Amino acid sequence: RTDSKYLSESVSKTLSPIVEIIRPPYEKNLSANTGKISLSTRFVNDSEVSDHHAIIPTELSMNAQQLSEEDKKIYNLICIRLLSAYQPDYITSVTTVITQIQPHRDLFRSQGVIIEELGWKKLEIHSSNLETNEKILPSSLKKFLPVTILEIKPLFKKTKAPPHLTEAALLTAMETAGKTLDDRELAAVIRDSGLGTPATRAATIETLLSRGYLERKGKLLHVTPLGIRLIEIVDSSVKSPELTARWEKELAQIQAGKRTFKSFMVDLEAQIKTQVTNVLELRPLSQASPELLAEITPHILKLILKGSLAAGKLFEEVSKKVIKLERKEFENILKSLTNSNSILVTETTFQKEGKTIHYRRVSLP
Repeated sequence: RTDSKYLSESVSKTLSPIVEIIRPPYEKNLSANTGKISLSTRFVNDSEVSDHHAIIPTELSMNAQQLSEEDKKIYNLICIRLLSAYQPDYITSVTTVITQIQPHRDLFRSQGVIIEELGWKKLEIHSSNLETNEKILPSSLKKFLPVTILEIKPLFKKTKAPPHLTEAALLTAMETAGKTLDDRELAAVIRDSGLGTPATRAATIETLLSRGYLERKGKLLHVTPLGIRLIEIVDSSVKSPELTARWEKELAQIQAGKRTFKSFMVDLEAQIKTQVTNVLELRPLSQASPELLAEITPHILKLILKGSLAAGKLFEEVSKKVIKLERKEFENILKSLTNSNSILVTETTFQKEGKTIHYRRVSLP
């Protein structure tokens, strides 16, 4: 329930018995001072702790048999993170080589890393896998060493659209939301909080999924047509982290006695009423592509110039002009033309042979 990375002084004094309880499974990778020394201000800082301190295990001796596999992974992660705070530094030697192809031309950067001291990494990396992680450059490298170009091959690539978000990526985006705000004061307000709290962000995503605005496809989250429609109709302020930042700023003013809670709620209610009214008055938007709209519109207008036509009949006639036209695409075109006042679509519902018939007629306004 917290994203805090710090412990308070009082909590840090209770760690020794906790360390003694959780250390047995990790003993061979622990330094002699584990749990016996005071942690530095990198981990203990009262000024950085507000409602919650960082997550740590309790003094309860956990029977591993009681935990599910997922619970074990989470508990193990928290134990390792606490024990790592007592371990020596992880030390590496980094060698960087810049290779120049012809004077004042292309520069290529190569980097090699050698692990000097594992330190706290002993708790996270199995020693048998270390060699595969090293990128060692030849020891014979010297400054101004000439090189031979073996091959030059041009690569032709195209930019790709950003990938769909995973739930973890979306949680991170919510946590860091507001960094791109132009207003520096507002950006600073939510710099350390983002959208929601660690306790509510995951629940917010689950709410969007349960209400049909998002759907899971494997590990990825995809927006649904209902979600797209929601983004189309809501006020622009609702779609920006700026709204959250403004609320946080105003709530801070209330806390400081510079504003009353009553005045905040009055302004908020007025804002919500205005935005809801605007949404209710908004006519349906179209998802028709501009290219398809430009191609089909002349055919529709030409057909109804002589008089109104049933929507179904109009679709049949237009389909003769535009090959492979889908009914859904045609409906989107009608919505666009209706919104632009180019045509008028009237709808009538009646009963026929026990069935409800929806009849639409298209005419010029």
